Amino acid sequence: MDKETEYPEGSLVYSIKENEAVLSTCKGRFTSLVLPEYPEEGVRLTAIGKKAFLGKKTLRKLSVPSSVKSIGDFGFAHCSNLKELEMPLCEAGDGIFTGCTSLEKVSFPGMSEDKAALFALSVRFSGPARLSDVEELDEEWFVRFDAWIASFLLQPDDEGFTNQILCGEEEVGLSDRDAYMSGQRVIKASLCIQRLLHPEGLTPAYEKTFIDYIRSHKQGSENGNESWLAVRDNYPDKAHFGILEKYGCVDDDNRKAMMKSLGDDKQELKSLLMKNAGNEAFDRFFSGLEI
Repeated sequence: MDKETEYPEGSLVYSIKENEAVLSTCKGRFTSLVLPEYPEEGVRLTAIGKKAFLGKKTLRKLSVPSSVKSIGDFGFAHCSNLKELEMPLCEAGDGIFTGCTSLEKVSFPGMSEDKAALFALSVRFSGPARLSDVEELDEEWFVRFDAWIASFLLQPDDEGFTNQILCGEEEVGLSDRDAYMSGQRVIKASLCIQRLLHPEGLTPAYEKTFIDYIRSHKQGSENGNESWLAVRDNYPDKAHFGILEKYGCVDDDNRKAMMKSLGDDKQELKSLLMKNAGNEAFDRFFSGLEI
């Protein structure tokens, strides 16, 4: 028996058998959704069906109840604006996170904030992220995750460019080799910044590798300014800007260029740059005083 429950933003379709329900289809334009543990009295949600949320581009936040024991193939695939997902540990089909390119946090019961953010990061960029890993997000997983980032940093920036051309991506502007290479460096810088922002399990050796990368790609560097572009375009907030500040990627030599590159929609970054300039002037004044 099928049951459709309507909401202002859309509806959820369930397949019900006895006292268990499978969420088979999500319809409409939900932005934030908390799935009910009991879609109707006495009937418990136990599964999310194949492609149930496929291509729901308006969905930004989703909470799945602990009663769910399985998620079908491509359950959340191509929810390209989904940022936060809360879900239980359960059986999962193939490709449930395929195309979830905006994920910032995937939370499981008892998981720390750093682990939730790093698991999402791994999902977004095809790192070592499988649901079977979640119960073992221990020091070994962190080392594997960091080794994956480090190996990616060593790849040539134009790796994969030829494949983009062969697939016809030149139609969307990726036939420019320099632009493609800069885009790859932005991804690399983003991974380093995110890892430094969420340092749980980070060893000193990998920490140095990631710091060296963002420093070598700060605004004004001969290697490119992708550390700044990563923050400006992808993470324009205090926490991510703070990583650039902390590791010496903002200074008198590049601050003006950074400010000049900001549009009217980046007021928070403008404020942070102005504050940074004031703090540096303050520090220079007192460092020049003799006690």
